[in-house]
Amino acid sequence: MNTTTLLLFSIVALVAIATPGPTVLLALANGSRYGVRRSVPGMLGAVVSDFVLVGAVALGLGALLAASEFWFSVLKWAGETIMGVARDDLSSLIEGAAAVEPGAHGLRALDTFMGNRTPYRDARLRGAVVGLTLGTTREELYRAAVEAVACGTKGVIDSFERAGVGCRRLVFSGGIVNNSLWQQVTVDVLGREVEIVVGDNLTLRACAVIGATGAGLVRDLDEGAASYAPPTRILRHDPARHEIYRQTYEDYVGLMKALAPIMHESVDRLERG
Repeated sequence: MNTTTLLLFSIVALVAIATPGPTVLLALANGSRYGVRRSVPGMLGAVVSDFVLVGAVALGLGALLAASEFWFSVLKWAGETIMGVARDDLSSLIEGAAAVEPGAHGLRALDTFMGNRTPYRDARLRGAVVGLTLGTTREELYRAAVEAVACGTKGVIDSFERAGVGCRRLVFSGGIVNNSLWQQVTVDVLGREVEIVVGDNLTLRACAVIGATGAGLVRDLDEGAASYAPPTRILRHDPARHEIYRQTYEDYVGLMKALAPIMHESVDRLERG
């Protein structure tokens, strides 16, 4: 991130922090209930947490959350738009793709259909599939897309760890909750145990935490978060498949490097008209 970009990011972040929202309403509620003096530590804590969050985003820690929706869109595009599978029938496509063994289809895909934020920070990257034959099935193609998405997840996590940011605990939520193949392929590529949220609509849970805290039903946000936290279950990887996916990930990284110059030139030609 260069100096100009960092400056613009800081200005936008400052405006976002200063914009009234649930935190401001919570501070007002605490002030009216407990007095200004007792509410000041809470307000300072909110400000500090905002700056910590901004710093985390600057480091790229928001990438997994931002990418989660994007990766869901990639799989939705592959199943519904390209293959013409109705949403109600996606479960059969996922089931068929799950029956395809890793490494048996000979396909490699890149999930950068809308560029990449982390780890490549390159808006001109595009998606790709190589290894197609006249015998390639839609189940194999869908599985290759899922594997590419999983490799993208590993790329993000690896970039954190190279920067010294530990990822000791991983908790998955969002669209992956409804796709068992996506879940298993991801943990097999990562080669580690993760947790997955049981339930949906975490945004409503967060609003409930803020509302309960503001109404005095719980002492603070920490107690509220503990009270409203959704349950999770453990996903475990298959060691044998993880070994196969080591090569898949190496191919993913190599393919990205090999095709990036071609993608850049293609995007530039389109922009020039």
